[in-house]
Amino acid sequence: MRKIAVLLFALTSSSVYADEWTFETGIGVDYGFAGIQMGYNLPVKSLEAFLAIGLNQSFARDSGQVISGGAGGKLWVNKYMALVAYGGVVKLESTGGYTPPGEPSSSEYKATPGASLGVKFYFSGRRESGWTLGANYNQYKGGSYPFISVGYRY
Repeated sequence: MRKIAVLLFALTSSSVYADEWTFETGIGVDYGFAGIQMGYNLPVKSLEAFLAIGLNQSFARDSGQVISGGAGGKLWVNKYMALVAYGGVVKLESTGGYTPPGEPSSSEYKATPGASLGVKFYFSGRRESGWTLGANYNQYKGGSYPFISVGYRY
């Protein structure tokens, strides 16, 4: 994972790719929960496509981590705001029940796919490094929920 992050950083920091590629890290559904987004500015000026991969850590004992990810797109409304659509893992679902304290967890977790729509604000602008804040509404088979994302665009 560290080698992938270094490679992605090297690609996105190169001046040759600066206008085409984007790189963000953050916490939120469209980051694979805690992960990265690697984006590409499409020929249509207001569109950007991205892939996300991250880790979703369950806070239950002995449950481990689930790799999450998906793909999406951004429609830039202006320099500071984008509408975001994402498809991928949107929920970590437990297949077990409550485990009393002091006993090993018998729960297993599976990643549940779904879709997400939202808005994201880029405080330094689209083409500048800086913080982002977003709000998404996530839908999956059997339910839905809102979620906030926080990230940093390089």
